[in-house]
Amino acid sequence: VDALTGEGLSLGFESALATCGASTRKGRCLFRAGDSFRASRIVGLAGGAGPGLVSRFGTGANPRVTGGPGFLTMNEGWTAAYFDVELAGTQPLFNLPPGRSAITAANVRGTNLATTCFVTQTGHSTPIHNDRIGAFGLECRNRGDSRLTGFFLRAERMLVYGNIIDGGYG
Repeated sequence: VDALTGEGLSLGFESALATCGASTRKGRCLFRAGDSFRASRIVGLAGGAGPGLVSRFGTGANPRVTGGPGFLTMNEGWTAAYFDVELAGTQPLFNLPPGRSAITAANVRGTNLATTCFVTQTGHSTPIHNDRIGAFGLECRNRGDSRLTGFFLRAERMLVYGNIIDGGYG
């Protein structure tokens, strides 16, 4: 809900990220605390040199994203922080393609997850691992009928701490 008008926002999360350029170039996309967005697909963040940031500004509740099958496909050098995400599909909250590095996910609460909270992928024929990955303060909650697997990590160097995984996985 828009903090000034009290009305629901018309932009979807994909449109909001496209407006700030995150799908085509590196930059800083800051959402107001308390904003709400609908999502219809997992969003891929752009590649390129330099750092990128998707986060919030202001005090209050984290921006809320609901309805997507997954949240973000992270690319090289991105940080995503301070979101509340409720998924509707079976893709991971965070997806990292093979060979990406310098990626951080922090203080994101994901609910209604059906699969993995945070996954790093490798190349199929020749393993190409991710490197310098940080995942901290993530809270991943099972939707009840799923088999939430928490983290599926393949990386050279990673820092994973302070996370909550609720899924009854083995």
